[in-house]
Amino acid sequence: MFLKEGQHVITKYEKTLRITSAIIAAASSAVTRPAIRIYFMSHVSQSTLALSNMISIGLAVIVSGLLSKEGNVVPLRRKYFVVFMAIDTIAYGVLSYLGLAVDVSIRFIGMAIVEALSTGVSVIIIRDALNLVLSGTKLTAFQNQIGMFDSMAGFAALSVFMLVNIDMSVEFALMMNFSSLVFSTSAEALFVYSVNRRERERRIEEGS
Repeated sequence: MFLKEGQHVITKYEKTLRITSAIIAAASSAVTRPAIRIYFMSHVSQSTLALSNMISIGLAVIVSGLLSKEGNVVPLRRKYFVVFMAIDTIAYGVLSYLGLAVDVSIRFIGMAIVEALSTGVSVIIIRDALNLVLSGTKLTAFQNQIGMFDSMAGFAALSVFMLVNIDMSVEFALMMNFSSLVFSTSAEALFVYSVNRRERERRIEEGS
């Protein structure tokens, strides 16, 4: 059963997908972030970092403005959510490789563009899908639950990492982060697909 007016329902399957995505992303990021940040921050100039931040902020303003009108997100969520999530994942892998093999500036500027466009839109799409199946205190409680699992996963991953005392190379960190991104993004895509499917079934049922 899908939500009707005044009724918001999220399935156990959809909850599992969101929580799984949060756990994978948090655990991987906690372990790989130190190696990635130390390497790239030590090889980038202040001007490049400032430029990438300016690009990211500027594009984010444009995206927020374009999607601020009510209803503008719905077509993207229903038809193009996979496209944005796929672009986000592929771009991370390509830009990370170019940042290592060619110039770190490529990764910083490229990621600034990607994070403002495909990543930003993907986050908005996921939020829109979540708002379809949860609202009010239930939405707040579920978001807090995700935050709890996020923090626990990061803490557990870092604890194991420090106990094992692994000296992680930036290449391995990027590969691990990319792999986790594939899994977490896939889980998010399945979540949005599930919500879209149930919304479509409800529209058909109401039209019959």
